[in-house]
Amino acid sequence: MRLVRRLLGSWIAIAALMAGVADAQDRQTPRRSTVSARTKPATPKKKVVPAARRGRRRPAPPPPLVATTPWGTASLASDLNALLDQRVKTGTWGVLVTSLTRGDTLFARQADTPLMPASTQKLFTTVLAFDRLGPWHQLNTDVLRVGALEPDGTLRGSLVLRGGGDPALAGRFLGGTPEAPMAVLAQMVLNAGVKRVTGDIIADASAFEPRRIPDGWLARYLNDSYAARVSALSLNANLLHVAVTPVRGRATPAVTLRPALAGVKVINQTTIRGTGRGARLSISRTKDGTVVAKGWIGGRSQPRVYTVVVEDPTQFAASAFRSALVAAGIEVDGGVRSEPTPSGAARVATLSSPPLIQLARVMNGESDNHFAEL
Repeated sequence: MRLVRRLLGSWIAIAALMAGVADAQDRQTPRRSTVSARTKPATPKKKVVPAARRGRRRPAPPPPLVATTPWGTASLASDLNALLDQRVKTGTWGVLVTSLTRGDTLFARQADTPLMPASTQKLFTTVLAFDRLGPWHQLNTDVLRVGALEPDGTLRGSLVLRGGGDPALAGRFLGGTPEAPMAVLAQMVLNAGVKRVTGDIIADASAFEPRRIPDGWLARYLNDSYAARVSALSLNANLLHVAVTPVRGRATPAVTLRPALAGVKVINQTTIRGTGRGARLSISRTKDGTVVAKGWIGGRSQPRVYTVVVEDPTQFAASAFRSALVAAGIEVDGGVRSEPTPSGAARVATLSSPPLIQLARVMNGESDNHFAEL
C-alpha cells in the first residue's frame, strides 16, 4: 500500500494517468523494415488558401496545464472538470478518484465506462513489480557450462545462454553498440578460463511462456519496433540493425548486421549508383531468417541503417553470443540451438540488469513497450 500511495497518491499523478487513457497506441514512429530515400528532397507544394479564409487568424491554443493543490472535494472536482473540458477534444475518457484513507469517491466522470487502458497500464505494472520483487531487484542473464573444463581451457561440452527477462540487455546500457552485452559476457567467459567450446551454444528462454506475441496485438503492428517479440532472452529489444555502406572501388556496397550474427544468411542485391548521397533501399527477412537487401545507394552516401524486428529472439541472442565469443578469441566448434538448461550445468558468468527502479524510469519515461512486457 505504501508503494501505491507513493506512485498514485496525488491527483496530479492521476491526471497524468488520465492523459494516457487516450493513448490507445504508443505514438512512436520506428523506421520500418522497408525504407526508401530519394536522391533529392521533394519540393513541397504551395498550400492554396480559399479567399474566404484569407486573413483569418488561427484560434489561440489553450493555455498550458498548470499543476494545482486543491483543498477539498469541491476544489478537486473543479480543477479536474476544467482540465477535461479544456484539453479533451477527442476520444472517450473515464475518471475515478478515491480517497486512500477513507475509500470514498472524491471525483467521478464516466467512471463505469469500459475503456482500453493503453499505456497507463505501465503504472500498475510498475506497482506490481515493486511489490513482488522490490525496487532494487535485478534481472540476470547467465552463462552456464555443460561438461568439464580441462586445464588447457577446452570445454568438453556446450555453453548455455540463459535469459532472465532483462529488457536492458542492449547497447545503450553497455557501451552504446548492439554488440556490447554479448561482448561483455564473452569477456567474462574468457576470464573464467574458457578458450574452446567443443559443443554448441544453447539458448534458454524458458523463464517465460513460449508465446512471443501477447493477446490483443494486431498483425499490422508486428513489423514495428514498438511491437517486437517477447522473450525471456531478449537482446537489443529484439531488433536487428542492417547497415548498407558504399565501398570505394566496388560496384556493390557492404551489408552488415548489428549485432553481428553467426549462421545468418545475407542476400545482397544492392548496387552503388553514381557519386551522389542518395539511396533507395529495402531490407526484409524471409521466413528462414535470411536478410535480403535490395536497391541502390550513392557512392558518397553515409551508411544507411535500417531496423528489422526479430522473429526468434532466443536464436538471435545466441547467434550474437557465438559471434562475440569468436571475436573474443574463443573457438566454438558447434552451432546454435534452443532448449532449457540441462541439469547439472555450472554457472560461468552473470550479467545483471540495472535495478527495477531504473528500469521503471525508462519504461514510464519513454513509454517503452518492450520494458513493460518483460
